[in-house]
Amino acid sequence: ALRAAPRWIAWALLGVVVLGILLRLGLTREATLEPWSYARFMIIARVVYEGPVFALVHPGPASMTSVITTTVLGFSLLAPISVFLLARYLLADDRAALVAALIVAVLPMHIRFSHGDVASIPSLTISALVFAMVQAAAREPKSRWMVAMLVPLSAPMILTFLLRPLNILYAPLLVATLFIDQGVWVDKPKVAWWRIALIALVLAALTIGIGIPALFEDFGGQVREGLSLRTIQSAIEVLFSFDYNTLINPSFTPPGLSALAIFGVVDLIRRKRWRLVGFLAGWLLASLGTHAYVVPMSPFMQARYHLHLVVPFVCLAACGVEALLARLRGHRHARAIRVAVFAYLLASPLIHLGFIRDVDFNDQREWAWVHGLREQIPADCTIVEFGGRASGARFARVGAYVEAGIFAKDPFQSI
Repeated sequence: ALRAAPRWIAWALLGVVVLGILLRLGLTREATLEPWSYARFMIIARVVYEGPVFALVHPGPASMTSVITTTVLGFSLLAPISVFLLARYLLADDRAALVAALIVAVLPMHIRFSHGDVASIPSLTISALVFAMVQAAAREPKSRWMVAMLVPLSAPMILTFLLRPLNILYAPLLVATLFIDQGVWVDKPKVAWWRIALIALVLAALTIGIGIPALFEDFGGQVREGLSLRTIQSAIEVLFSFDYNTLINPSFTPPGLSALAIFGVVDLIRRKRWRLVGFLAGWLLASLGTHAYVVPMSPFMQARYHLHLVVPFVCLAACGVEALLARLRGHRHARAIRVAVFAYLLASPLIHLGFIRDVDFNDQREWAWVHGLREQIPADCTIVEFGGRASGARFARVGAYVEAGIFAKDPFQSI
């Protein structure tokens, strides 16, 4: 995607990535923001933890939690690159793709969850990469690029399905991208039918073989319950709620950014870019609808679910920025307005710093206390957990490893 782009785009993207790194390392701290933080072990962190490379790099006792949070942080730092690649193929514009990457880098909601145990962060990065790979396989003119993208596609796509079963939604969306031949400004060449057939076959095999079984194995009952009018009603209520629609909640998402996304929709409709706006709006609404099966009690928890709305949202906001820049051509205050818009975007993490750092919930305080004890527990010390009546083990993830005999020493260090 960068081969044909002007050189300044590559340097600017590097700057965006560095900015994202500085914001995430400087504004966040390690925190648990998932439920059942002692029991869940997301697939991507487990692959790292149990892999041979990690054993070579870290031969001594290692904290499961540290592996999880560091893995999530690593994928959060890569998100601007994945989103740039996706947006470059989807929007067919280098500058729009760069703006999308910048928005992800400074988005308060993404920064907030970037150094914790939230599976939606690596899910966003990996799924965006999957979309980019499918688009590259379809649209790069040389067949060797198609082969180079489809052969390794199974690994990130399987991880996408296993990280969050609701990512099954991406299967039809991936197929739909093959028919989106409109960019933000220019039309893209139509994809050859034989390529569509081959890519669709690969996607169908992975979805039927991995995605659907993974969904129904653990969430079959929820899927059946979710296919009801109640879910549609909840989705409509959430859509128009300033508390539970994170994208229009001014405490969570910069209002100017929400306005740019709406402006992007209006401009695409005005210029009759129907397929592009339909795809992005449909992706956003479908993600909102599938997550409306469960509406949490706290808007802060809802923000975690709505991380899955980020990619279509930032693409629409990037379209809004493009439309604004086009409208400003020839305007006598064009430079001042451009500077103000980008200064506002860059200042967004500081404006929403309270939201980013507001993680001191009860679970997080307990989590911090427990992990603060790791260095104080003597070697070979037996840890007894009292869960109370009608309560399961809190430390189920650790207990499963200890029970299997994997930890010969210092099992508590695995927390």
